[in-house]
Amino acid sequence: NGDTVKPNGNIVHQDGTVSEKQPDGNLIKPDGSLVKPAGTVVPVSKNTDYTFVTNSNALAYEVPGLGKGYYKYVGSSSTVVIPKTIDGYELTSYFNMFSGNTIVTEVISYNKNITSMAMMFTSLGTTSLNVSKLDTSNVVNMRGMFSAAEVLSLDLRGFDTSKVSNMSAMFGGAKATSLNLSSFNTSNVENMSSMFMD
Repeated sequence: NGDTVKPNGNIVHQDGTVSEKQPDGNLIKPDGSLVKPAGTVVPVSKNTDYTFVTNSNALAYEVPGLGKGYYKYVGSSSTVVIPKTIDGYELTSYFNMFSGNTIVTEVISYNKNITSMAMMFTSLGTTSLNVSKLDTSNVVNMRGMFSAAEVLSLDLRGFDTSKVSNMSAMFGGAKATSLNLSSFNTSNVENMSSMFMD
């Protein structure tokens, strides 16, 4: 992306500003905000076993330069209620959040601020997945959302896709033999390339 990492860990951005690496491994961005290293466990709630870590894939693919508010689920619960806020950040993207997971069978989110679910379940290793309580009303990006997932049956009748513009590779390589898309509104979709590529 044009940024340069110096030997001391500082990052010089394209515009000449610098993110400074701290002794604890965190980075202080030019605007004064804190960015934790990829893989850092972040607090959610003292009353759950949900565990999220900072997501390095989001930094590489979704966010120009360094990003914040992007997390990957590494907890032990098969049913996950995604909180609206993690580590003080209000979530707007679920990019790559459950990719490669082998435990999760149900995801619940009533967060209307989410605009990206790109690669959310890419290479999910479970054969069943309940997403009937996933609010998609403001999502614009579903690129690769279920790509290469092992889920055998997907009922997406509850999905509101009226604002989605990108469905490229949404089911690319997915193992699903049963797929219900009866509620899909594709009127704003601009990219459907390889949507069902096997």
